[in-house]
Amino acid sequence: MTSFIACALAIPFNLYADSNYSKHCAACHGEKGEGGFGPALAGVKFNKDEFKKIVRVGKGMMPSISEKELDDLGLDEIYSELTSFNTGSGSNFSLFVVSKNAKTVAWGSILIMSLGAAYVLAARYIKWSGLSNAKKYYSMLGLSACLKVAYKVFFVETLSVSSVYNKDKKRWFVHGLIAYGFIGLIIADIMISIFNPARAGLPLFSPLKIFVNLSGLCLLAGLAIVVHRLFTDPYEDNGVTLVGDILFIAFLVIVTLSGFATEATRYLSLSAYTPYVYFVHIVFMVILFVTAPFTRFVHILSTFFFVLNTRLAEELVRLGLSSNFKEEPAPGRHFKSERIAKSLFGGDTKIRYFP
Repeated sequence: MTSFIACALAIPFNLYADSNYSKHCAACHGEKGEGGFGPALAGVKFNKDEFKKIVRVGKGMMPSISEKELDDLGLDEIYSELTSFNTGSGSNFSLFVVSKNAKTVAWGSILIMSLGAAYVLAARYIKWSGLSNAKKYYSMLGLSACLKVAYKVFFVETLSVSSVYNKDKKRWFVHGLIAYGFIGLIIADIMISIFNPARAGLPLFSPLKIFVNLSGLCLLAGLAIVVHRLFTDPYEDNGVTLVGDILFIAFLVIVTLSGFATEATRYLSLSAYTPYVYFVHIVFMVILFVTAPFTRFVHILSTFFFVLNTRLAEELVRLGLSSNFKEEPAPGRHFKSERIAKSLFGGDTKIRYFP
């Protein structure tokens, strides 16, 4: 990280002329075509027709760019600029190195590892919840009834955080700023991938850009409140995860700020800085996946399963399908007790409850 900061400081502020290359290419391919989060362009000996075909059709991770986005005159201007660039020269050599490694396979590997970590995390909590022991009971309800309960749990209780809303509306508001701000950013990224796959610069006041920025501001505001509580509320320290919680919040703040900074480099014509800032953004996004299992923020993944287990158990009680669940002191824990008993005694056990 230090080397990236040092390289960034070594680059002079270059307020680009209003060139087509700076608008369409520099943010990904580097100020002088030396590479950034796209491959290096300088020194590649394509003739003009081959170059035009790649731009119009797309290649690898580069999407196609239509004449509506960039006309042939602008394309000729970019080609002329590229032919004047030299590979690997100047202070941006680290960008060239990054570009060589920032391939589809590398990012795909990171995604697979992140999804793998999320799966392992979810599987661990599902196991602890006793869901495997609950299957035989939930089969009594039938698939349709289970899906109906799951739908209600996901949208009414988990996504809307209704339990928090009913108890403390102020706390729910803070939850909402973070949760819905983050969800908004995910939705916005999906929409950009569909409607603006080339990631071309959007007007600051376009509906999609407004949605992105509002979501980011909501997330940042929620994080600011949480940071204040972490350092002022003595009850935030549960004696186990405080350090992890602080680090996770710090990483999330960095992710959010670096996202805004990446956007700012484009609007301020500082595309030479975009790859550096975006690199920080991506690195800390990956770190979030690694740190989540060690903080209380794991409830983002586990809450749905916990609530679903409880609501399905309550449905069993309501329909009178299982006396075990009805007599159990806290409906929803019977199958968890079975899991613990099985691990202790090495086989299936029958639990009896006495009033």
